[in-house]
Amino acid sequence: MQDAKDAAVTELLRPNSNIVGIGMGKKWKDGVEVDAVRVYVIAKLDADDLPAKSTVRREFLGVPTDVIPVGRFGRRVHAPKTPANTTPGPGSRIRVRTDAPNVNEGARGTLGAVVRDDCDNRYILGCNHLLAVNGRVPEKAPVVTAEIVGAEETIATRDAYVKLVHHGNPQERNVADCALALLPPQSAVGARFPDQFPVHSGDPVSSMAGMKVRKLGAITGVTCGTIVDTQVDLYMEYSFGTFRFENQIMIEGDEDLFATAGDSGSLVVDMHTNQPTAMIFAASAGFAVACPLEAALTQLAQRVDSPCLELEV
Repeated sequence: MQDAKDAAVTELLRPNSNIVGIGMGKKWKDGVEVDAVRVYVIAKLDADDLPAKSTVRREFLGVPTDVIPVGRFGRRVHAPKTPANTTPGPGSRIRVRTDAPNVNEGARGTLGAVVRDDCDNRYILGCNHLLAVNGRVPEKAPVVTAEIVGAEETIATRDAYVKLVHHGNPQERNVADCALALLPPQSAVGARFPDQFPVHSGDPVSSMAGMKVRKLGAITGVTCGTIVDTQVDLYMEYSFGTFRFENQIMIEGDEDLFATAGDSGSLVVDMHTNQPTAMIFAASAGFAVACPLEAALTQLAQRVDSPCLELEV
């Protein structure tokens, strides 16, 4: 399976293409569930409308392919309005305030969780592309609540982030879009999750295909879905460049809308154990891409010189 996926990645995966990702999973063939190379596309197109290099063959190394339309990641879709959080905490809308060039100051994200290092420093956990913009946002820039225009409150300052690197160096791989914002001492930001989104442990669990999950987003609130792939390689387009990620998690929503722009940073938990497993960084209505939470926390801990980061619940 891994060899078949690698062959598909080599042949098909390109930036700025209709093919947005390659992974592994299951498909039904002749009434039997079989292993398959999953090819994620913006839209299914007729073979006559595609260049030869973008045509997906029926199999790689004897493993059948399954072409799955997921739309364009990062596109905002209509979402129901969720009640504004009166006290900042997990699920709150956040943004950075800065006059730095080439930064969309108006971009909103989600406060995923509060984490603590071994020195009892507390941080907001969120996405690099919103809190740091890969270093374009200056260190210590204010992170503010973004619930109500004109009533924004500074709650943290931009701190560590995992830098995204361009594909090419075999020693460097993008495995998480993640960043931290430092909370001041005696911060009023709460770590408790709302009752409709129970989190019973701060210890991350590994994501598995078939796992039933829920997420808490600032825009779409609590939604439920199923992890369909844990080994997706894909290109993600940001305002500051296009970057390749490896072994990411694909989630399919139970309803038409699982997540949208503004939900980046949302924590994903296993519905069976109520333990965290991933963090969303891209979405396209019914599908979302998430990075493994354990990988994100491990890399961020290295950036703040801590042996580990502990999720507060």
